[in-house]
Amino acid sequence: IKKRTNGKYDIQVFPASSLGKEADINQGLTLGTVDIILSGASFAGRTYTPLAISYFPFIFRDAEHQLKYAKSDVFRELAKGYDDKSGNHITALSYYGARHVTSSAARPVSKPEDMKGLKIRVPDAPAYLAFPKSLGANPTPIAFAEVYLALQNGTVDAQENPLPTIEAKKFYEVQKNISLTGHIVDSLLTICSGQL
Repeated sequence: IKKRTNGKYDIQVFPASSLGKEADINQGLTLGTVDIILSGASFAGRTYTPLAISYFPFIFRDAEHQLKYAKSDVFRELAKGYDDKSGNHITALSYYGARHVTSSAARPVSKPEDMKGLKIRVPDAPAYLAFPKSLGANPTPIAFAEVYLALQNGTVDAQENPLPTIEAKKFYEVQKNISLTGHIVDSLLTICSGQL
């Protein structure tokens, strides 16, 4: 950005977990402690509830379906509602990958009944809680920075994330199974502070 704007703009990038929990990062936009964030619609939906609909399980078939939504009048209307209510501005929706379940259970999750009683880490947002709750699992919100340790020490039996996250965080080291559930086609919103 600095190079492309001839030094007019410079963006410092911080790992999300170093700035607090997702709710804190979203609040930072309003407080002016951050200028731009990447966040899920489920968290932005705490400010403008209708926006969270795109994060519920099985809303989108695949990345192409999500891209059509990102270019739609429906998304523009929801983004405007968020902008008006929050004073911040959604500038983009980016595909992040489909979310899948990993588990340390004796068997992988291969059918809905396999989720029953499974203690699974999820982000602390209604959309993430819906999938495991509906299948009889025990969704357990844990901060993202603590997931690996929680899996390693057995605080939870499972977690769900897109494949690039599963690989980058090395969850395969502490999880025996991966089930390609694709239950949420995940995206990130790029949101700029209204002050910016």
